[in-house]
Amino acid sequence: MTAMTAELLPEPFLHPGEPLTPDDLLRIAYGGGRRELVDGCLVITRKVGHWTPADLLELPEDNRKHELLDGQIVISPSPRPIHQRVVSRLVVALAAVLPPELEVLTAPVDVHIPHGLPTLLLPDVIVVPTITVDTELVSRPVLAVEVLSPSTRRFDLGRKRAAYARYGIGVYLVVDPLVPTLTVLTHDGADYVETARGEGEALVHVGGPVVLEVSAAQLVR
Repeated sequence: MTAMTAELLPEPFLHPGEPLTPDDLLRIAYGGGRRELVDGCLVITRKVGHWTPADLLELPEDNRKHELLDGQIVISPSPRPIHQRVVSRLVVALAAVLPPELEVLTAPVDVHIPHGLPTLLLPDVIVVPTITVDTELVSRPVLAVEVLSPSTRRFDLGRKRAAYARYGIGVYLVVDPLVPTLTVLTHDGADYVETARGEGEALVHVGGPVVLEVSAAQLVR
């Protein structure tokens, strides 16, 4: 095996929507790094140096999300249906209010964070300047969305939030479908500050380049 090739085993390793377990770590062999399980995500740290976006291309297609976060590979479970429902309904809500110069896209779309250690993330939803040619993103998103799950909550609220802030993405929306809540974080030039938060049926105002009023309940039911 090369540094990032993997030996995929048959079912029951692949369980869409389910967190990775210690048994899964015994059933899949990634070479060239130290592996640890963090809240149901597999984190792979290179023994020397850091992983790069090119290393992600060597990972097998296993129905999971592969991201690069501060030089570490993070593999998270595929989304559950409630997650996808929130994404779909938020896309419809955003598309209805966006001006022609902006458009909404869903994962997987690579967002390269140019500052700090190598980072390539796949936000659940992004709003970007309208793309006129079929190419990779060349403009910074004006808005990013993450829908929390038990496996990704720590990353979405911690290191991924820090990476989006470092890149200067103006608005970061966080949806917790289990409560449900919708939180709006706005970049103040240095970091994110919470500018709105609503639970259940409470309407939440999203400002900046994207003007939207929506409740968490509207996204989950």
